[in-house]
Amino acid sequence: MKGETVILSELNCQQYKNSKEEGRIADHDDDMDSEDEKELSRLKKAILLIILYFTNIAIGMAYVILTPFFSVLAKNKGVHPYEISIIFAMYPFTKFFLSIIVGILLPRIGIKTAIWIGLVLDGGSLIIFGMLDQIIDRNIFVIFCIITRALQGVGAAFYLTAGVVFIISIQKNAIASSVGLSEFSLSLGMILGPIIGGVLYQYRGFKAPFLAIGILLIIISFAVIKFPSIYPLGFGQAQSFRTTMEILTIPRVMVLYIAMTLINTYIGYLEPSIAFHLKPFHLSESEIGAVFGAFPLTYMMFTIIVGYVTDKMGKYRWINICGMIICGIAYQFLGPAPYLKMHQSLVMTVTSLAFLGLGAASSLVATYPDMVEVLVAREYVSTDDKFVIYSISSGLLTCAFSLGQIIGMAVGGSIALRSSANFNLSSCIIGFLGIAHAIVMILLTLSEKFRTV
Repeated sequence: MKGETVILSELNCQQYKNSKEEGRIADHDDDMDSEDEKELSRLKKAILLIILYFTNIAIGMAYVILTPFFSVLAKNKGVHPYEISIIFAMYPFTKFFLSIIVGILLPRIGIKTAIWIGLVLDGGSLIIFGMLDQIIDRNIFVIFCIITRALQGVGAAFYLTAGVVFIISIQKNAIASSVGLSEFSLSLGMILGPIIGGVLYQYRGFKAPFLAIGILLIIISFAVIKFPSIYPLGFGQAQSFRTTMEILTIPRVMVLYIAMTLINTYIGYLEPSIAFHLKPFHLSESEIGAVFGAFPLTYMMFTIIVGYVTDKMGKYRWINICGMIICGIAYQFLGPAPYLKMHQSLVMTVTSLAFLGLGAASSLVATYPDMVEVLVAREYVSTDDKFVIYSISSGLLTCAFSLGQIIGMAVGGSIALRSSANFNLSSCIIGFLGIAHAIVMILLTLSEKFRTV
């Protein structure tokens, strides 16, 4: 066993402890920490983080850059609305299935390799997507759109899972702040994406937005090759899929997974339905965008604030719970809920969206450090093998993120769009689901506290 890294299953955890006592296993984590401090100066860390946060902006733009114009172009080619929905949904769908697998394999393939694969796939698929308007046949056009959008989702699964691990590996003592800045940059990209995409499409045609972002991601992928190795390849034994599923059945892990899914259900629900909900106010497309912007803007601002506060306080669970409750209450007033006997107003809608941004930021940012704390406490993963802890956490939560997007879009597109009454009722129900889940989290937290007394 000489030279081997820590063993990750619960079955072998005791063997690790015994061998540690006998002095047969070197303390890799201490060595790695000291090497990191020597090799990565403060300036190098800052440069790496700037590159990664800039890449996050590009990835966020890549996801939504087709939003302002693709549906219209597809309809002109005779593509049915449900086929357009499938094309849009393929991105989170493939990301959902692959994120856990990437998290499992990350110790084997390495962070740099995973990030590089993600950027090349995402950028390459965008470049190909930009050429698809030349296809005349409707069916072939739809098939290639689905395939390239799925490949983009594969790339996103690799990059987002590995990117989070890289960022928090650089800032191990400020995980929440790292996640907050990561979400800030992604959100900024998703705000800028439709704007830049619309302008490039208007003045340079269909190819321009996809080629611009695709080539940018390919260029960044070459810079990634020069990244220093935070962990050597093979540092930490990769988990099996079965063991990862066993970890997911831990009550606290499952609660956090559901919390992440719910938060992104709230976000995904609004994408297809918010324009319909604002129809009674007779707003223009730009005005609808401005109203909806209350959510991403507050979310983007509070990710940084919540990340800083969370690291200072260390109360991950309670910040998560507060975020879930805020989201649940915000959704009651978004409709508004039938039992409130209130009329819909623009001010109330904007206020609800703003509070939804605050709640989503609080819950999402606090979930990552809480997940790391769970895996350390339960000893499914050795406390010395931080890389594997980060990999599992990132894989599970990126998967939950995508699942929430899929559920939200499905509910928002299939139920909320039928009528205003359906929107009000469905908003009320999913809001109560968040409040109910917050209560479950409170009970679980109190039970854990009493068990340790």
